[in-house]
Amino acid sequence: KQMLIMEATGELTRKASLDSISLQIRTLTAEMKTELQANKEEITTEMRKELTDFKRDINKLLDNMDKEIKEQTKRIQDGETRTEELEQWSCEANEAIQHMLQQQKYIGDKLEDIEARARRNNLRVYGIKESKEVKPSELKETIEEWLKKELGLEEDLQIQSAHRAQAPKPKEGQAPRSIIIQFQQSKTKDMILNKAWEKGKKIMFEGEGV
Repeated sequence: KQMLIMEATGELTRKASLDSISLQIRTLTAEMKTELQANKEEITTEMRKELTDFKRDINKLLDNMDKEIKEQTKRIQDGETRTEELEQWSCEANEAIQHMLQQQKYIGDKLEDIEARARRNNLRVYGIKESKEVKPSELKETIEEWLKKELGLEEDLQIQSAHRAQAPKPKEGQAPRSIIIQFQQSKTKDMILNKAWEKGKKIMFEGEGV
């Protein structure tokens, strides 16, 4: 009996020890699960926060890049626009300059033609001393009266103007400036020249040869 009692007691003790160990294992397992779950949630929260921060930083970087790209694109477009405007202005300016040069040449040619036509109607008289000259306002009438008398002419000579050559007034003893007579028609000038050639060196003005 004592043997049986001892065996039964030992069996109970072992069973109690096993139950205690099993309880401890279950408790430790539960604690580990709780701790792991807490760690998991903490890690997940931190990862989510880091991911959120990373996304925010990436979005900010992308926004800055997009803004910079837009600014660069705008500057490029503005530059292209200014370049096109400059090229357009250059073409228009070149056309305007070419047109002005053509107009200048046309006006120059026209002036030369007018001057040539005017010179064809001009006659120069040399040798009339300036000391014998009347007032500039009376020179035209004086010259016309002199030509008619000297060449024996009666018709209207149609003198438009008569004046001294545009040069400084000569000093005493120097040759006088010529007198330029402009007729309305070149045929009048030619007629006077022919009359003068017919007289040879006998053309006089107040007793002096001209």
